Amino acid sequence: MEKHRSFNVLSEEVKYKNHWLMVSELATETDGQLGLYSVINRNNCVSIIIENHNKMILLVKQYRFPTRDYAWELPMGGIENGESECIAANREANEEVGININLQKINFFYPMPGLTKQKAYVYYGKIGEVETLKVKQYNEDIDEIVERRFFDFKEIQEMIKQREIVDGLTLSSLAILECWTKEI
Repeated sequence: MEKHRSFNVLSEEVKYKNHWLMVSELATETDGQLGLYSVINRNNCVSIIIENHNKMILLVKQYRFPTRDYAWELPMGGIENGESECIAANREANEEVGININLQKINFFYPMPGLTKQKAYVYYGKIGEVETLKVKQYNEDIDEIVERRFFDFKEIQEMIKQREIVDGLTLSSLAILECWTKEI
């Protein structure tokens, strides 16, 4: 039997806001009990899985200030206000790896539903030899990216085991890809 509970937001106050996020504090009532809940509001985002003609997946190596470390990740980025997720995915692919690519949405997920209602949309596309060479030669200084490289699935599995891929959006997107490719 499904349990039903009563969840109510009594008030919401913005505690902090900048260009990238807003932190709100919610006074709540759950089954008659008063509480306080903090929520981080962020724009939705996209992660982009690019597979080349050799069935290798593109990852970018970036420095991340919060962890003060480098990590291999899928190309990704935030959806700007008024921008569709599809336009954002194509914009990010162009900015981060220098290509225009035909992408299709394969799924979405909530990265941290206990903290934010942000959605991450997962896009997938294949490229040929010419585009692969463009990516390998693309050397723009974008954000904190220091390297772009294609990896086969065995290398990616080993990188996960060795904690070289630790980004939650990348790990979740790769899991979605694994499920999605088994369906087709």
